[in-house]
Amino acid sequence: MHNDRFKVMRLPTRPINDVAQLSGFSRSGIWEPGSKNAGEALAFPIQVQIKCSTHHYKDEPQMCHIYSVAFGMTPEAVSVESIDQDDFEVTTWAESGLTAKYEGLCQDSVLSVSFNTGVITLSDIPNHKKGCQAFTETNTYRLSQGNYYVDTTPGNDLDKRGTK
Repeated sequence: MHNDRFKVMRLPTRPINDVAQLSGFSRSGIWEPGSKNAGEALAFPIQVQIKCSTHHYKDEPQMCHIYSVAFGMTPEAVSVESIDQDDFEVTTWAESGLTAKYEGLCQDSVLSVSFNTGVITLSDIPNHKKGCQAFTETNTYRLSQGNYYVDTTPGNDLDKRGTK
């Protein structure tokens, strides 16, 4: 469904600075499909915040936590469909970036972060477990920095103001 008041504000992707690379970082944005393939389209718009932290103790794993809010909508209303947290264990954390993995029921997810460019991607990869035959393709999503909002201006034109 679609709602004319539900909009997105995109911000430029920015690199993750040296201090954040050492101690951890946080980025927020929205997931967007990595391709124009209709099969990779998201069922709901998803706003996320990603927090990655280095370990404080030698035996403690480095982790990335992804907090997600999925929105549902009709022409008359916008609602929160779900709020989730997924915990990814970092498999590599190097000067250039990191990768982290989450093992799901039918798909494993791999988070990739480039510190130099600030590009963050998430790939859902079928794990071929018993009962998961419906999951056959890898889908990739890119974090677009920014956020969703509901435009409550009388003319529903907040996104068009100041662009004259």
